[in-house]
Amino acid sequence: MTDWTPFQPVPHASAIAACLKQIPSHWSLTPLWEKRPYREGWQQEPFIPHQEIARLLQEGEQRVSKRTGQPYHAFCSGYGLRLGDPSEGLLAVDIDGSSADRLLKALAQESLPETVTWTSGKPGRRQLLYQIPQAYRERLQSFRRKTLTEWETVTTCAGELLEFRYNQHQSVLPPSFHRQTGEYRWLLSPEDQEIAIAPTWLCEFLDPTYSPQGKTKSPASGSGIRSIYTGVTGNSQLSQIIDKATSRLSLEEIYHWSGHQFQEIGETWRGYCPRHQSQSGTAFTVNRHTGEWYCFGCEVGGGALQYRHFLQGGNGLPRGKTVQTLATELATEAGLDPHLATPHQTYEATEIINQPYFNWETPSEGTLMAVKSRLGSGKTTWLAQVVAELRDEGWLALGHRNSLLLQSSQRWGFVHLQTEQAFDLINVPNSQLALCVDSLHHFSPEAFAGKNIILDEAIAVVTHLLTGDTLKQKRDKILQRFGEALQQAKRIFCLDGMLTDWCVDYLYQLAGRDRPLIKVENCYQGTPLQVKFLQDTYDEKGNKKRSDRSALLQQLWLSSKPVICTDSQLEAEALDQLLADTGKQGIRIDSKTISEPEIQTFLKSPNQYITTHCPDYLIYTPAAEAGIDISLKNYFSDQFCLFFGVLQTNAQLQMMSRLRDVDVTRWLWCSHYGQLNKQTVQFQFPEPLLEAIQSLILKTGNTLLAGDDTTAVVEEFIKEVTDATQDNHHQTFCILRAIHNHQQSYLWESLYQILLQEGHEVELVTLDRSSDAKQQEKEAKEAIKLKNAETIYQGKTQQGKLEQELLKKQLPNIEKSSIWTPHFIKKVFYDDRDFITKQERLWLIYHPEIAQEMMQSFWYSGIEPNLSSKVYQQLSLIQGLISLNLPPLLASEKCWTNHSPELQQLQHKIQETTLASTVKVTAKQATPIQVFRHVLRLVGVKLTRQNGGYYILGKQWQEPERLAVLACLDRRFSLFKKDYPAVSTKWR
Repeated sequence: MTDWTPFQPVPHASAIAACLKQIPSHWSLTPLWEKRPYREGWQQEPFIPHQEIARLLQEGEQRVSKRTGQPYHAFCSGYGLRLGDPSEGLLAVDIDGSSADRLLKALAQESLPETVTWTSGKPGRRQLLYQIPQAYRERLQSFRRKTLTEWETVTTCAGELLEFRYNQHQSVLPPSFHRQTGEYRWLLSPEDQEIAIAPTWLCEFLDPTYSPQGKTKSPASGSGIRSIYTGVTGNSQLSQIIDKATSRLSLEEIYHWSGHQFQEIGETWRGYCPRHQSQSGTAFTVNRHTGEWYCFGCEVGGGALQYRHFLQGGNGLPRGKTVQTLATELATEAGLDPHLATPHQTYEATEIINQPYFNWETPSEGTLMAVKSRLGSGKTTWLAQVVAELRDEGWLALGHRNSLLLQSSQRWGFVHLQTEQAFDLINVPNSQLALCVDSLHHFSPEAFAGKNIILDEAIAVVTHLLTGDTLKQKRDKILQRFGEALQQAKRIFCLDGMLTDWCVDYLYQLAGRDRPLIKVENCYQGTPLQVKFLQDTYDEKGNKKRSDRSALLQQLWLSSKPVICTDSQLEAEALDQLLADTGKQGIRIDSKTISEPEIQTFLKSPNQYITTHCPDYLIYTPAAEAGIDISLKNYFSDQFCLFFGVLQTNAQLQMMSRLRDVDVTRWLWCSHYGQLNKQTVQFQFPEPLLEAIQSLILKTGNTLLAGDDTTAVVEEFIKEVTDATQDNHHQTFCILRAIHNHQQSYLWESLYQILLQEGHEVELVTLDRSSDAKQQEKEAKEAIKLKNAETIYQGKTQQGKLEQELLKKQLPNIEKSSIWTPHFIKKVFYDDRDFITKQERLWLIYHPEIAQEMMQSFWYSGIEPNLSSKVYQQLSLIQGLISLNLPPLLASEKCWTNHSPELQQLQHKIQETTLASTVKVTAKQATPIQVFRHVLRLVGVKLTRQNGGYYILGKQWQEPERLAVLACLDRRFSLFKKDYPAVSTKWR
């Protein structure tokens, strides 16, 4: 198999171009990407000179991406013959397999005239070319394509068929590129053989009014197929895979049951149904234009996915894992990789190497050099050599974490801006500084002139720039400075072990596309990691417990010198305490310890620290992940990786790989799903996410237009934000969010697939649950929660003081109430994190005018208005709840049932409008009571069942914690206009 992408010429492009001289000059050709024409409207476009096709093969052309609007250079892989009228009546007969050859002979009942013939090189495959006589040209003007899998007693094998192609279709000509065989080949070329005239029987057979039974029928007036749902709910990853797959597959490949025996009648195929006995053999229909099917006997229909489900005995819409299985099946048949987490994970290198340790010549001035090379392959060591070579030049190393920058600064001999307070060096032309991008606001545009810029862990840097919480109020200025830095840079070095095209494209556009661009990929994989990935855990009764990790914890207690990486701060603290209780002495690096002098010493030289202090264990979280690089061999016994859904897949793999010793066994547990947000998780591709954000802007803007005095300012705001969604930053933000949303939906599967793609040896393990380990972890976590709550309550530490102040700001005077205890703090920080949020919703649905002002202030304040904003999500949800007019329902002490008119009206209002997604109602809330219970939970109210009915018990309104929090909210929201800008305030 030969790999090829449109971004480079195919092998032997010159030879393919030279063979155009063998093609008759009047044949109308279209350039191809493998089998597919890619030019929009290729069926109707004017004749393309053959010299132009040759140029596209050898030199390529500039094209513009429909998705991003960005230009790119592309080559074609060959050419196809436009059949039918564009080439004066040429017909292709495609014999797809030896059984299709037998079918053609049975259909013809006579020897076919010898004619121009070619093959793809696959066994039993060839195409015949015939000339339709002038007498039949007019009758066949509406004929496009016909397929056959059965004739009389002859049936083709599964996957093989006979196809006749004419108007609006094309056939790939030799010697065009073929991925599996290398190229198409002539059996009888047009130089050696004249095109035969199509026999009369064949022309009659292709006539749309012709019936295989020998009866002439009038063309069907229409398919009779109603509009049918054909996709998957939401703008999901799976729906995109299905759409891509079905666009690549022909209808014969989709509707592939050999028993259909389709007859082509007008624009409809009619055949036998796989699920019921049909006397006429016409009950199962396929609409050739829409690709939809319907069975009049079974009274069901749908698209490709429903067909495959129907074929396998399923009824109705496929759901859950069935959808994923069917989508994978279609994707595989279409030649797609069904395990690719999302698009935008590709990397098209201009240079490919295979080196254990990365090495490359120093790029020339002006170059943007992108390097994709695995972790531990010496990228930063090579860069240190480049820095030494260009020691007299200015350098800026821009990162997203100071822990990584500190380590890199030592390696490259740079000065860390913040740690060494080196602000006086900013304007020195040959200074060599390392800094987090958050500090770019200290620079003037002129300070970047002539500097070489390093972006190590480039994807993480871009992700932080566009989504990092620490940049909220200064993101625009930082992005402006970042762009200025790239535009004025002498050279740009972009490095990442998981580098992708979207990241390079984003940086390249910011830097200016007139720069030379080098994209190097080091394909050397090295020794694979040995991973034991926990798939399932079973309890004592044999029940599967997918989220149980106690079996790995049991292994952890047995390990002599473990390394633990986790994306949970609470888990890190609990395991640290449990290991310390056994008498072990170790080191924990997380957000609470990272500023300690001992941890800073460790980060500067992890190997030296471990050799000197000999810790019994090491625990690290994302706070330290990018600053750790441990290459010691034979020190640690095992690595335990516990991922709860905070990190994305690439970051998980990088955390695992910070321990370089490949001989260490890695025990891995990962949550099957991330920290899902039902409002955004459906957007797993950037295009629908971008559309949703634009729709969100217009929808919210219309809501805010209620006041005449604000009309002009809101209209201007909507225009500005709508324009902003078209820029490079926003386009890339949508790609990042789409990747995040997909991986959150398929967290376990995404990590498993990337481990396989990277060549690691992964063993899926199933273990028995350890009740003792589970209980120990639970008790340790409870103790840590209470300890942390007491620290916040007493304000003993700087972190504790900060969290206490934030809580007091959220709940003014809460510290003067009787509920102000460590147990209350534990509840709102750990046990019921949404408790305060629920009370805020409850308070605001009774004060809708304040909710409206908050939404206006939010938009005017310049806070990022997008679907991923937690502030927007909450305000949008509150507006939805307000529209439901809940206060009368909450005040009632009546008995509620599924027959209560008020609840039926509530359910109808939610399900018949867009409120279902706003208030997060799912298919599980199917009855009025279930919908009501879900809505009440959003405001922290319980529905209790008594005597066959449901009640809102009045005593819950008198709960001390609720009353105290609502009193605090009274004080907080009464000061709202003092804390927030007025409606007339101009946004930033």
